[in-house]
Amino acid sequence: MISEKLNEVLPDSKMSFAKAIKENDGAAIFKFLNVPVKQLDDGMLEIGTYRPSYSLNLKSGISVPYSMFGLDEDMLLKNVKVINGNLVLDAKLNVFESRITKFPPNLEVVTGRIICTKEQYAKFKPDIDRLIETDKRKLVIHQ
Repeated sequence: MISEKLNEVLPDSKMSFAKAIKENDGAAIFKFLNVPVKQLDDGMLEIGTYRPSYSLNLKSGISVPYSMFGLDEDMLLKNVKVINGNLVLDAKLNVFESRITKFPPNLEVVTGRIICTKEQYAKFKPDIDRLIETDKRKLVIHQ
């Protein structure tokens, strides 16, 4: 199923998912992952909710972490300026947690919640606090 997904081609660009990953084409990668994406006037990206896993088969509930596609989350999120929805960094199972090593440098707005572990919050506290400002309801920290 992973191989099939990597060989998928976007009709409008004739690019395969594997090629989009190889070329670090964030907009195309998000399209393949069924994440709403829009290119902003400044070249940055606006995306929908970000969670570091993909449902290969909705009927059977088979999901895989982005790392199984060979995705570098730091590279993927590098040009994201706005997330219209939640930024989900943690998961019930460790294998599905985000593998970011640095907070997305250009991220300015998260309209939903930031969901993370205590460790992730400790590591990215200044950036997360900047995004939630004083609204602590926008932050969910799991054990």
